[in-house]
Amino acid sequence: MPTIQDKLLEFARNLDALERQWAALQNEVDGRLGRMKRRLGTLSRTKKDKNPSPHPRSQAKEQSGNFPYPVGLLVKVAFPELFRRKLLSAGDIAYLLSDKAAKDFRTRGRPVLRLYAGEDDPGLYAYGHRRFYKIPPLELGSKKYHLSSQFYPESRDAVLQWLYNHGLKRDALVSLIAGSV
Repeated sequence: MPTIQDKLLEFARNLDALERQWAALQNEVDGRLGRMKRRLGTLSRTKKDKNPSPHPRSQAKEQSGNFPYPVGLLVKVAFPELFRRKLLSAGDIAYLLSDKAAKDFRTRGRPVLRLYAGEDDPGLYAYGHRRFYKIPPLELGSKKYHLSSQFYPESRDAVLQWLYNHGLKRDALVSLIAGSV
């Protein structure tokens, strides 16, 4: 009859063999997992190449008109100036808050102005991106507004025409923008 010591030695041998088997099994699983990840990465890259994103990045477009500055810089300087000089009426503000202004200025459905509700307003964001400039709010009377950052190159002519009709002239705009950059 085997003694306790014999049983412990047999158990230790079995345990050692099991540990070796476990290590071999772990290596095999890790190797297979690594090969599967590499294969998945290859398939993913191949799939992306074959099926481009349904939402392709917008291509750079030429600015409309012959103004020397891009529309983004233009609106960041001109709209605060309109507010500072008080060249806007209540009707103008209502228009800039409307869908019609978004259509006229081609802001892809985004309003030109948004009533100020603080910098943490969730309405300033869409699809995880901020859609209004991080500039001091535009003030007229007791109301404050955020200015849209969704002006596209093809909207520059419409923006310029609207600004000219509201009292800002080309030379003044060029000087203001040149002084801000």
